[in-house]
This record gives sequence, structure tokens and C-alpha cells, in this order.
Amino acid sequence: MRRLWARAATLYRFLRVFSDLDSIANYRRLRSGTAKERTKVRVRALHGQSVWLRPFTTDVDVFWDTFVRQFHVTDSQPASVLDLGSNIGLTAAHYASLFPRARVVCVEMDKENADLCRTNLERFASRCEVVHGAVWSSNGVVKYAGQDEWGFHVAETGTPVASYTLSSLIDKLGDCVDLVKFDIEGAEREVLQSSDGWHTRVKQAVVEVHEPYTIDQCIDDLTRLGFKCRIARHERACVIAEANVKGVSRVTGG
Repeated sequence: MRRLWARAATLYRFLRVFSDLDSIANYRRLRSGTAKERTKVRVRALHGQSVWLRPFTTDVDVFWDTFVRQFHVTDSQPASVLDLGSNIGLTAAHYASLFPRARVVCVEMDKENADLCRTNLERFASRCEVVHGAVWSSNGVVKYAGQDEWGFHVAETGTPVASYTLSSLIDKLGDCVDLVKFDIEGAEREVLQSSDGWHTRVKQAVVEVHEPYTIDQCIDDLTRLGFKCRIARHERACVIAEANVKGVSRVTGG
């Protein structure tokens, strides 16, 4: 009986995420490693629309983090979103569904991820732009190492990719941006500790912190830039930062 209840609870949980039983089966095949090619799943949070996931990658974990843990969701209603570290576009698709009038600019360092990101965002193409590149402290070129369990990392040797400052990316959305989501595998330290003035143009930021950078260091850096910070309720490795004044922060330190 206990096992039956456990199975029923798992099915109920899946039905809150997926739009049909076929999608649950597809996801479980991807999770178990029995799927051999990329597979579609339909998602309730996307109003039943589908996204593609690849086998033998971190896609299933990213999917679960996005649609179950939802650390990227805040109480705000942004009209513009900068999604840094878009991976395969799941968070951006969720933002586009949650905020049907919002413009979203996505930045992803890995080309294969960026290509799938564009595919997963095709239905939102009129207001979602995908940039293949790295967020960094300067415009130019950086190199990144291969993927491991923690993602991709900027390195001294590796694959070259165009780099963009946060200010240059905000320019794509106008004078300021309502929400910036950081999930850039450790590069957040470089960006937060070398502001070129972007902090005066951001209303709210959601920062996923990666070791060796710490939560306390992240909060110190954001506070120095003029943000009020708190740790996310359901994700202890995530900091939510808000401009100290209504609208865009005008603090000039940093």
C-alpha cells in the first residue's frame, strides 16, 4: 500500500508539470537514459506548449530546476527581461509565458545550447532574442572549457566566443531592464565586481551563486552597487536584489 501511495504521489507531481502522459513517459525515458534522441515534452507552465530535451545531457536537470524549483520566478511583472545563461531556453520560455508582453534577451555561451534555445523559443521569436556569447566584464572574446556537472566555465584555453558587458546587453532592451537573471556558472563574480554602470539600469536581479563565489560575497558586491538583497526562500544559493529606489537605482558607486 505504501508503494502504491508513493507511485500515486509521483504521478500527481508529474501531472502538475507535464500536460499529458506521453510527455511524462518521454521525460522518464530521458531521465533513465533509454531515450536515444532529443524528445519533445509538453509543459503546463507553458500552456501546454512543447520544448525539446536532449538525452545524455543536463537538460532533464535544467528542466526540473526550471519548472519545479522555479528559483527564477519573482513577484514582479517585468516588461523586459535579460536572461543570462539561457542554456536551452526553458527559463526564457517560462518568462515569455508568464509575461506575455515582455521582451526577453537571452545570452548563452555554448553554441549547441544556443541553437536549441532558439528552437525552444521559436513561438516567441517576435519578442525573444538569443545571443550566442558570454557575459563578461569587457566586450571582446573569451574562451570556455567543456561542460561538466556544474556547466561551462570561462578558461584560459578552450573554445572562443564573443563576450558582452552587461551594459551592452541592456542596450538591446533600451535604457534599463526590469529583471536580470544570472545563471552564468561562476562568471557572476567577474560581472558583479567590475560594474561598468549597469547597476544604475537594473530594477531587479536574480543571481544563482556558484562556488567558489559565496552568497555573502555576492550580497556584499550587490549591496556595494546599491541593491537591497535577500536570499530566495526556496533556493539558498540564489540572491534576489532590488534597486534601492523606486524604478532604476541611481547609485553611482562601484
